[in-house]
Amino acid sequence: MKIVVFLNGEYNYSMEFIKTITEKAFVLCADGGANASFRYGVMPNKIIGDLDSIEPEILNSYKRLNVEIQKYPVEKDFSDFELILNMIKENTVFNDSEVIILGSSGGRTDYIINNLMLLEGTKNVTMITENEEIYYRDEPFVIENREEARVSFISLDDTIMNMTLKGFKYSIENKLIKRNTSQLVSNEVISKKAEVLFDKGKMLVILEKTL
Repeated sequence: MKIVVFLNGEYNYSMEFIKTITEKAFVLCADGGANASFRYGVMPNKIIGDLDSIEPEILNSYKRLNVEIQKYPVEKDFSDFELILNMIKENTVFNDSEVIILGSSGGRTDYIINNLMLLEGTKNVTMITENEEIYYRDEPFVIENREEARVSFISLDDTIMNMTLKGFKYSIENKLIKRNTSQLVSNEVISKKAEVLFDKGKMLVILEKTL
């Protein structure tokens, strides 16, 4: 199953892109993300949040269409995005689903940073902005068929142990990478199969979008 989540951020995506990405997807909206889904003509399967950001006329429209709405108090311990991530993790129906996050950028800096931090520990979850794909990794992985794409690796650990990059413009081999370095920023994929190897560590991968 493919899950597409609309957050309450910036939407500079083309209509064609949204149509393609939401085709045959289970669509979740985090509160004001429903404003974007409405304007793109996408019917959500469920709206989750405290409903303080969704426009009243859009909320009423979705109510008339019998869209499932799960309301939470405004004063709560979790952001609307975290509520959705928790729901996906806890629902076995969504096991191994591909999760695509839209509208994660723009607006308040604290929300942008927190959205990125919430990726830690996730599997098969990708944030897609206008120009980039962002995802979490804590074990070796491969980037395939993305030649010439810019890529950065942002460490979430104090160190990444014995890191090796193969198939990139700037390669490294068995290096100890500390978090307070820019060494892993703005690299470039130069191979059909680029390998990221390490013994231990957690990171965000920011890959130039080529769709």
